[in-house]
Amino acid sequence: MSKAEIFKHLSTIILNEYDQIDFNETFFVGVVIFYVTLILFITLIRKYVVPLLITLFILIFLALSGTSINNWLLENWHLFLRKNYFEEEGILVAFFWTTPLLFIALYDILWLFGKLVKWLAKMKKEEMLREIQKAEEKLKQEENSKKGNSPKNRNYNKNNNKNKKNKKNKKNRKKK
Repeated sequence: MSKAEIFKHLSTIILNEYDQIDFNETFFVGVVIFYVTLILFITLIRKYVVPLLITLFILIFLALSGTSINNWLLENWHLFLRKNYFEEEGILVAFFWTTPLLFIALYDILWLFGKLVKWLAKMKKEEMLREIQKAEEKLKQEENSKKGNSPKNRNYNKNNNKNKKNKKNKKNRKKK
């Protein structure tokens, strides 16, 4: 069976199943409310990295557990629904459970990526400010050393100025 034939077969199954599903049943409404709540929760915690990461891992776990959920719902559908919509292939669970969870996980990843970009920009800005401060300090030191205003030169200049004054005073005394 080629990929095109598989895709055609799956699309006909999905369309047939979709027409038969009553989305007004409380189970499906509950799942949609769960998705909306997840999206709102992720939007509320978007400023905090650790809760976003925890939520991401939970979403991935829930998406990967789709087969187990399908098997359990296949046996216990009568507890939630009026009609059995679940089959062994798990097509309904794949499209109604796993796919939305993966899109919500992508939404979570986008927020995490945004936080990462902001964090990296902040780190780079701080690094550049430190480099600018170091360069300014180095420039001031070079200017001071050229002017003779470094701490060592200041002491030397003071002593040298005193020596010059003393020599001038001695010459003036000799002349008198």
